Amino acid sequence: MSNSMRKLYGLILFSLMVITLGYLGWCDMPNLLTRAISHELGVPVTVKAINFNRSGVVIHNLHIGNPKGYKGAVALEIETITVKGSYFSYFKDPFIIDEIHLDNAYVNIILHDKDKTEGNWQAILSHTDDKKDPAEKGKASICL
Repeated sequence: MSNSMRKLYGLILFSLMVITLGYLGWCDMPNLLTRAISHELGVPVTVKAINFNRSGVVIHNLHIGNPKGYKGAVALEIETITVKGSYFSYFKDPFIIDEIHLDNAYVNIILHDKDKTEGNWQAILSHTDDKKDPAEKGKASICL
């Protein structure tokens, strides 16, 4: 077998591996998203499906659980999240979202103390604050 044929076979094999790994990653997108969100928030998260179309992304059946110690299993449930924007804008820093549409959203707010200042959402969001640099704690930005 000639050297050029070996290179051709190697290139074909490499291309098939990249396509296969890309396809498997694409199929596992809901699990990748749920693991990332769950790790960031410190609570159980599930997503049934993610679909991409020309106008953006559609996330089906997002479920965010409550932290330990709070009654009820659900902090947030959203049947459908539609995110509209240019695919190219998602790779910019900061990325730009044109529109977010939520269908059938349920938010469970539990206040834990008698002064009604501590709750489940403070516990969830404080988990993300623990991961920030001290100078960035308590800061968030949304460009509208």
